[in-house]
Amino acid sequence: MKLFIFVLLLSASILFTASEISAQSVSPIASLLSGMQGNFSAGFLWLSLDSLSDALNAKGYPRLPNQMEMNGAGQSNQVDESWRIGSSIMYGAVAALSGESVSRLNVMNGVVLFQYGYLINPYLRASFGLGVGGSLVTLHLLQKKSGSFEDALTTPTSTELSRGFTILQPQVSLSLAPMPRFSIQIAAGLQIALFDNGWMQEISKVGGPPNDFNGFFITATLELGQLLSAQTNEAK
Repeated sequence: MKLFIFVLLLSASILFTASEISAQSVSPIASLLSGMQGNFSAGFLWLSLDSLSDALNAKGYPRLPNQMEMNGAGQSNQVDESWRIGSSIMYGAVAALSGESVSRLNVMNGVVLFQYGYLINPYLRASFGLGVGGSLVTLHLLQKKSGSFEDALTTPTSTELSRGFTILQPQVSLSLAPMPRFSIQIAAGLQIALFDNGWMQEISKVGGPPNDFNGFFITATLELGQLLSAQTNEAK
């Protein structure tokens, strides 16, 4: 369901970009190449997992760290001098091992990002943004290793729980563009989880900690394409 919502939002973003291109008098292909940019991101997400780790540890599973490395990619479009709209998918995981027991938490975030920015100088841009999307979190627990494929089927020792929710990501960023169509962006912000119904095992709700997946993040993004419309106008 959350993936469907993200795809829907991503489609809306693409359609919005297409409408902006069609409204311009220049070639659609030229507008697409000058207005859109692809990006690759890496960073860290900090979550409060202490209550979850306490529950895991009480049952013999190792504790999970609160810091998670995130990686992903996306695209964005410069709508006008101030506004940008884009989308991205970020993925991260943390794991811990104790004897034969394993705890692993996977996180996948998909957001549509709206940014309002202004030029500090011809190469530096400050922006305020809001990401709106969904998150899918999966918890994998392994009690002990199975001796064979048949053992894994006969006496399963692993559990998988998942939960999905809406996320808001208010953030601030600085983008440095030392040359046209190339920039580096540093962003910091909060992750606010909404409409979280707790852990699910297949179609059954089982609840459990943590109460939410609120947190904060820092990302570094390499952007290829147009960042500052002023530079594009100068190039024309």
